[in-house]
Amino acid sequence: PGIGAFLHWPVAGSTVTQTCSNSIPAKLSVVEIGANDYGHNITQSEFRDAVQGMITALKNAGGDVLILVAGLIRTTQTTTWKDYVDVLYDLAKTNNCALIDFSKLWGGYPGCEGGNIRNMTVDGIHPSPVGHADIAKWILKVIS
Repeated sequence: PGIGAFLHWPVAGSTVTQTCSNSIPAKLSVVEIGANDYGHNITQSEFRDAVQGMITALKNAGGDVLILVAGLIRTTQTTTWKDYVDVLYDLAKTNNCALIDFSKLWGGYPGCEGGNIRNMTVDGIHPSPVGHADIAKWILKVIS
């Protein structure tokens, strides 16, 4: 077993989430949480519970978890993307998980000191080739 992928969408109430998290015998599972997970207007409580469920299942399988925060703000939501990202920071701290916040690194929400999201994505959400290279660079930096 090595590094695992984790399929989840949408994050709230997904049977796919439970199935995948119970069947990945990986030393490290990389869980990416992005705009699609936020875009379904789930409450912060539902979001917290769903992500905690993923983390718990993956850690119970014996592996570590790396959370990747991807995405940017959406103006149609009542709660901002940053509010959900704060939940992820809290979960990472509580569960002793590594976290890389590409929203912050790439300037995906107000107040970010990071780079230009337009250079890192093809449409403000999905990574460009440059963005994928940056993601790989940061993952390798964190796991080494």
